This record gives sequence, structure tokens and C-alpha cells, in this order.
Amino acid sequence: MKKTNIFKKTGKLLPFIIVFCILATAAIHYKLKTSNTYVTYVVIHYNDPAAEQGKTPTGDTLDVNDIKSSAVMSKVVEQMDLTGIYSVDNLISRITITPVPDEDKVAQKQAKLDEGEDYVYEPSTFIVSFTATNAEGEEFAREVLDKTLDLYYAEYSQKYVNVAPANNTIENIDRENYDYLEMMEMIDSAVSETLDTLYKRDKNTPYYRATGTGESFADLADDFNYIQSIKISSLFSKIYKYQITKNKPVLISDYTTRIDNNNISNTKEESIINDIVSVINAYVEKMRSSGNTNISSDYILDNLHEKNLTGTESYTAGDQTVTYDELVYSWRDHNRTHDHAVIDSAYCQYVLNTFGNCTGACPAGECTSSSKTCTELNNKNYAEIRSSVDREIKDLLAELAELYNKTTVTNDEYNEYLGASYISVLSSSSVKESVDVNLYTAIAFIFLIVLCCGGAIVITRVGDIINYVFYTDHMTGFSNRAYFDKYLKQMDRKLLDNDEVYCALDIANLAAINTAHSHEAGDGVIKLFALLLNEVFGKSDASLIYNGNGSFIVLLNGSDYISAEEIMNIFMLRLDEREEYQNIEIEYKIGIAETFREGRTARKLLAEAIKNKKTYISEAK
Repeated sequence: MKKTNIFKKTGKLLPFIIVFCILATAAIHYKLKTSNTYVTYVVIHYNDPAAEQGKTPTGDTLDVNDIKSSAVMSKVVEQMDLTGIYSVDNLISRITITPVPDEDKVAQKQAKLDEGEDYVYEPSTFIVSFTATNAEGEEFAREVLDKTLDLYYAEYSQKYVNVAPANNTIENIDRENYDYLEMMEMIDSAVSETLDTLYKRDKNTPYYRATGTGESFADLADDFNYIQSIKISSLFSKIYKYQITKNKPVLISDYTTRIDNNNISNTKEESIINDIVSVINAYVEKMRSSGNTNISSDYILDNLHEKNLTGTESYTAGDQTVTYDELVYSWRDHNRTHDHAVIDSAYCQYVLNTFGNCTGACPAGECTSSSKTCTELNNKNYAEIRSSVDREIKDLLAELAELYNKTTVTNDEYNEYLGASYISVLSSSSVKESVDVNLYTAIAFIFLIVLCCGGAIVITRVGDIINYVFYTDHMTGFSNRAYFDKYLKQMDRKLLDNDEVYCALDIANLAAINTAHSHEAGDGVIKLFALLLNEVFGKSDASLIYNGNGSFIVLLNGSDYISAEEIMNIFMLRLDEREEYQNIEIEYKIGIAETFREGRTARKLLAEAIKNKKTYISEAK
């Protein structure tokens, strides 16, 4: 209802708001038109020869608009602390990219095309500019453009020079329901992959060292290698030695399932391998019988995969041409998959033997039928050892997280280095005058509309402001005595509903507290009562009133005496458990009254609540 009234009142002011905004926008438009802005620009050149064919080093299409992509500009906003000040779209709209073609090569291209010859040429030099307002200044324009190009170099290198970072894929595995051995397998695998990446980086650029971390890729590889060879190996050894597991039956089931899946996979792989071998042998035999023993790498083997299907009623021939080399490579890949599964099954069987078999310490092999391992049944220090393993894994993950962060920083700097080597800056920043008047005029108009409408809404809320100023106690935040007097006058001739309860609460020794401890302490006790009352009655349909001089009134709707008494008991308990003013003994009174019979008025119910007051003393525990 309030919202409707507000908008009705605001609607009456709308014509005046629009007229004012139009006039103000016209003035702003004139000011913008007579003000200078800064356009900073640089000339960049793609050094890679493929750029003149419109390609990146990887052969992808070169899109120079990636300079002002959302991915790049969002990083600009973040790294320059412009969040909430500038939007990504706003900065993108201020960047302009203009190609600078080589006139000789353009003419050469046209001559070739006229002669019917193919000739590909795309500009590899571009002017990149950024526009800043007069208020922002020339330096801001330069900073944004420099940061944009730096981040673009890194992005370009990461996309097209194949230097993706070694990501931390195991950061949160301790929060998942993995067993200790499974976690260590994933950690070991992740570290191995990271080492492969770092070794490749070091091989390509052995002399590179990041200024931000002071690390080379060889240094990082040494750190990861130390963790793998010492700490990871040590944890594996401890887990195997003491049969450390979170749940033996689940572990046994998981690794048994792995073996079963490997067997199923290998059955399929063996069938595929046999088919490939049959095809190869058939063609070799065919070529030899024809006198042709020279089978080259590109020799086409046409439709031999279908030899076993020909003659069947449902068979439809399809194109399955393949080269001899493709068959051999396929045979190799399927054999690798098969061999990996065999090795993994052997490893899984080792795990099953380690955790499922009895070490001889159990009487009559008790552990083989138990949900606990042999070590868990017989080693009194098992729980302590398992806790140690759990703690060591967490410490290991924390150490790896720090090392991965250092690796990411080093790699990001490496990307910038590589990107800059592929793209040259041919000119330093230059500045010229320019301004987008229409854009900023539109922004100003929208801002004024919002501001004026907001002001109009505030004006319509004067009543709420008056209520806050005159009818609110600013120390407690509750309604004050003036509000309660107004309420009682309004309710003088009205009967209350049968489900209303009044609670009267007084700080009986407030004057004594003021005398013994200071008025500041007395005010603090009042605020404490207000805080606790707000907490315990917060979820109820209640009006909280501070009547002055340590007196509180609580008006409850839709309640009864028992419920109110229970809430007051909670209040008393929290008062006794207070952490503030523990040295002050608080004497207080509580009275409760409910409208359990007809004809009850507000004043009568309040009088009964006051009459029912009982005295309590709170000594903080």
C-alpha cells in the first residue's frame, strides 16, 4: 500500500522532473562539448609472419578485437581497482582499433588478384586507442591502455603459444569422501602431470626466471619433485605399512570394482585389437600375393573393416577407408589402453592384498572377516597413526596450494614475456583531443532522472521521518513514551482482541546503578535490556516500547500468557548469562496480563500487567 501511495505522489511530480532533467542535460551537453578529452593511442605490430595471412602462431584466425574482449577488460577493471567505478562495457566502448595496411602489399595483392592468382594479405599493424574524459586526465588514459595491452599480451600467449598454467586440481580433495590411499593417488598423479608441464617449460626456455617469484621452471620442478619423492612416497609407505583406511569394506569394494571394470574394458580392447590385426594381415597377404610388397605409409586400405559382415542380410556398406599407418597407430593406442588396464589391475590387486589379507598378528585371521584391518585390530596406536596421516595429508595439500600459487604467478609473467615477444609496440603513447558527447549526455540524463525520482520518493516519506524523530527512542531504537501515550488515546474506546498480551518490565534499581556505577553504566543496562528484548521477541508479532526511566512495555498480538511467560523466562536466562556489566546486580520487575475475557481495554490490561509485577534479581554468572 505504501509503495502505491509513493508512486502516486511521485507521478504528480514527473512532468516537473522531466522538464528539469532536460534543461540540466542541455547544460551538461554544452559543458561536455566545450571540454577537452584525451585519446591515447599506440601502434602495435604482430611479428609472426602468419599474421599477414590473418593467422595466429597456432593457425587460428587472428582477431585483433580480442584486445578489448571482456576477458581482458574485466582483468583491467579488477587489477586497477576500478570495480564499482567503471563497468567493463564502459571501458570497451572507449577502445578503438584501426588497421594500418602496408600499401605496397595491398597493391601487390590487388595485382595478383587481377591476374587470377591467389594472394592472401591481412594487415599486421594496428593503432589501438583509449579515450578518457578531461576529469580523468591524460595519465589515466595511458595507464588503462598500458594495462590493457599487457594483459592482452599474456592472453595472446596463453591462447596461441601453448603455455597454459599448471592448475591445482587437488585443492579440495580432503573435503570429498575419498579414502587416504585414493587421495594420495590423485595427489601423486596431479604432481606428475605438473612435473611434465614444468619440464617442457624448462626445456623450451631454460634461462627464464620470473621477477615476481624469483623462480625458474626448473626451480619449481625441483620443489615438486622433492615433495613427490620424499613426502608423497613417505605417506604412501605409512598408509601401506599400517593399513590406514577410513573404511576397509568401502576401500576393498572400490578397488575390486576397478579390477572388474578393467577386465570389461580389456575384453572389448582385445576384440578391437584382434580385428585390427586381421585387417593388417589380410592386406599384407593380399599385397604379397599380387607381387606388391611395398606398403607405404599413405597406402589406402578400402573397406576392409567390413569383411566379416559382407553377405549378411542386414549389412549396409559404409565408407571406412583408412591408411596403413592409421591402422598401426590404432593398434598401438588400443594396446596401450589394454596394457594400462592390466597394470592398474595388478596394482589394485596389490592394494586388496595389503588391506584385505592378514599379517599374522590376528588370532586365527580375525581381520579377514572384520570391517577393520589387521593393524587396526592389533596396534593400540592405530588411531594416533591415522590422525597423523590425516594431518600430514592436510599439511601436504596446504604446501602444494602455496607452490601451485607460485607456479601460477611465474607462468602468468611468462605469458606476458612471450606475448610481448610476438607483438611489438612501434610507437610510444600519443594524445589527441576527442569527446563522445552523446554518450555522456545520455548517461547524465539517466542519472538525473534516477536522482530526481529518488528525491521525490524521499519527499513522500516525510511522514516516516517525522515518526522516527518524534516517536522513536534513539537510545534503544524502541517506540518512545510519546508514541505509547498516542497509542493509549487511540485505544481508549476500543476493545482488545482475546489473543493480546501486555508485558510490563522495569529496571527497579536503575537509580542505584546510576549512583554507584555512573549514568553511563545505567544507560548501558538499559541498552542491554533493549537488546535482549529485541532478541527474544524478534520473531513474535510484538511492539517494543521504552517508556522512560528504565520502564519497558511489550505489546504482543496473537499470543497468550503462557507463551509470553516462556519468552520472558528466556530473557531472564540470557540476562543472567550476560557478558557485560557482570559486576552490577540488576533488580527488575516483570508483570504479564492477557485478554482472556471480553471487555478488556488497553489501559485496563496495562494496569493489570503493572499489578502482576514480580521482582527478580540478576547476578551475572
